[in-house]
Amino acid sequence: MKYLIKFENMSEIKSYDIKSITGDDFLVKYEFTDLDGNDYLVQFKNDTLGPKSRPILGNSYELTYYVWDDEVNNWNVNKIVNGNVWRILHTVLDTVLIDFVTKRPWVTTIRIEGLAKEQEKDFVTQRTKMYLRHLRNNTIPGFRVENFGNNKINLIKNKI
Repeated sequence: MKYLIKFENMSEIKSYDIKSITGDDFLVKYEFTDLDGNDYLVQFKNDTLGPKSRPILGNSYELTYYVWDDEVNNWNVNKIVNGNVWRILHTVLDTVLIDFVTKRPWVTTIRIEGLAKEQEKDFVTQRTKMYLRHLRNNTIPGFRVENFGNNKINLIKNKI
């Protein structure tokens, strides 16, 4: 990651246009397309409470995002595409995330985990380091970043 340009504030970067395709609050989805024609899906999955037969909406979510893979004809979290990583990050971790928490004031926790690329052996992945750096430099209003040196990032709503 040492070759990437450091941006202290992502406000200089323009997001891609997003489209919300949510069905209900248990699984919320957004889509966008980059300038190279790659399609992305951002998904917020609720951590439900109660039994699986009668789930109750919880106040925490897991954020994941995928790129469309023509080879497998499905969304793929591991596919590597050429694209503007800063603009993609800005779209996912600013525009989409802020839209999501603004429309759902009951959300208190968002979990993010940067999955390892095939050749990665480190305990904390490059993706997690990049997400963490971005979130610390570009805070989500009303949330603080928690990371305990592992591969998981928690955004915790500040108590008033």
